Amino acid sequence: MTKVIFREADYCETSSLYDDDGIKEISGKNNALYVIVPDRYSRYCPVNKKEFEALEKKAENIADDFNALMGNDHYYFVNFKECMRYYGIDYNPTTAGRLKKWAKANEYDATSIDALTDFLTITTGEKWDNIGMTGYCQGDYAIGIYCEGHYTKDALELYVGAAAGTVSEFIRIDGDDICGGFFVTDSVKWNTEALKKELASYEGDDPENITIQLFDGYTQTAKYTEA
Repeated sequence: MTKVIFREADYCETSSLYDDDGIKEISGKNNALYVIVPDRYSRYCPVNKKEFEALEKKAENIADDFNALMGNDHYYFVNFKECMRYYGIDYNPTTAGRLKKWAKANEYDATSIDALTDFLTITTGEKWDNIGMTGYCQGDYAIGIYCEGHYTKDALELYVGAAAGTVSEFIRIDGDDICGGFFVTDSVKWNTEALKKELASYEGDDPENITIQLFDGYTQTAKYTEA
């Protein structure tokens, strides 16, 4: 039987990983995973970018409008019920009360990671949390905001870790059949037995029939021309 080779790519291209509809709202309510890569001046979102920008805007607007209402400014809305319904949030006194406390506490920073996490918990009725992951180089850092009941630790390590640089891509080579896009976390990569088992699961391969080739840097070959 010919061995199936899984060769580590020299560069991990994660765009196909984030094409997974399973981490988007289209796959179910509160399934969206927000992955944020912060830098000094802005945020980059490799997945659910438009949805995250809409979330930021919605949270900021509600914080402004709720604080205006609490200051007896009724220019835009008559009351909290009208305000919540305008933004597509089901009204009930408990949710309104929690939003008031949230808006007051986050009046000037409604789009911070913790503020957005709390905002999602209040407005969706499910518990949300966030997690930060660090890569190997200075500045390699990513944050995930997720609904607790929808994501496992392994899934977060994969999707958030990919943005932090702690995920590797493997290319499957079976004769003339070559296909990339097999992603594993580095914690799995450095355990040969676990790595073989995970890679084998993708295409139903036998772990005993897999050869792993890890990337080990580049080589240079001298060239000569006749004078």
